[in-house]
Amino acid sequence: MNRAYKDKRIFWHNLKNFNKPMVKYFGIDEIVVAGAEFNMCDSCGHCRNLFVAVNSSGDSGFYYEKDSKNDIGQIIGKHNQTFNYIINNFLSEISELTYNMDICKTLPKPPELNFINFFALGYKGYFYKMLTYDEVHCKEHPYYLLFTYIQFLLSEMRKTEISRLRRGSTGQAESKKSN
Repeated sequence: MNRAYKDKRIFWHNLKNFNKPMVKYFGIDEIVVAGAEFNMCDSCGHCRNLFVAVNSSGDSGFYYEKDSKNDIGQIIGKHNQTFNYIINNFLSEISELTYNMDICKTLPKPPELNFINFFALGYKGYFYKMLTYDEVHCKEHPYYLLFTYIQFLLSEMRKTEISRLRRGSTGQAESKKSN
């Protein structure tokens, strides 16, 4: 795991970073931050860690390891109605599942290939659950909905990033025309 990725994990797994007036909590364990971590192979066959996290003030981020100058890629979610809907539903759903999660004292290692770690941080504890992709793809599994919310969130982040890139390239093309 590279340093930049590790730093993002540590940031999102520290409840003190989210002690803000806008933060609300969900469920009996008072969940404030939650997300999922998984890995997949890139086009060269190297396993890369990926990390999605949200907090109750509406912040969201997707981080992934890559070979580049800063060793990390990221997409940050917007504060809008769609993101807030997904985030609030994700946090509400995960807060209902903490009874079925392991309590952790230290930050768990990233999962191996074909596994996904869900995590939740609250004022009453830190929780995580490691599952296989086969488990979370089963509609009857209690974590299926969480996995679906993560997919929705990533989809919305990707749409936002594509829109931003299009605006950026359009703006550059327009400025070249005016010169």
